[in-house]
Amino acid sequence: MGIINVINQHYLEKRKAKYTRLETLEKELGTAVQQFSINVSSALHSMCWLTWAAKMGADYVSQERIDKYDDELHATLPKIMGYLSTIAALDVSLFVGLQEQSSKIIGLDARIGEACLLHRTNPNVAAERLANFYSEAVSFEKTMALDIGKIAKPKARGVLEL
Repeated sequence: MGIINVINQHYLEKRKAKYTRLETLEKELGTAVQQFSINVSSALHSMCWLTWAAKMGADYVSQERIDKYDDELHATLPKIMGYLSTIAALDVSLFVGLQEQSSKIIGLDARIGEACLLHRTNPNVAAERLANFYSEAVSFEKTMALDIGKIAKPKARGVLEL
């Protein structure tokens, strides 16, 4: 009878260790998705703010505002990519869905950046082009949280079922 208890105890300890590892990985994944979302929201807010100013008129778009936008995105985009890399290491299928979202943001930032480059030589044209991105930035900002939630939800559901 004693050997059976030892075998059962060993089996339970192995299951407990495996569950603990899975739980740790799920927490890491949840944290990475959360930080990815926060940084995506930050980038989108900066885009909305700059393009809104441009929509108000060329006088609201200064080189200082453009430089601030550039600094914000220069700090935020690497964080997005870093958290995306962490997500890829933990769950490739979740990475694939979230990568599409980050690609949209990076693409919009590139187009905004191109418009910003015109500011030094033609502020009115720069403001006009930036203003054209306002509705796209706002649309992303309004839908991004739900889009990320839909992509991540199956993972959250799996955690709740453990």
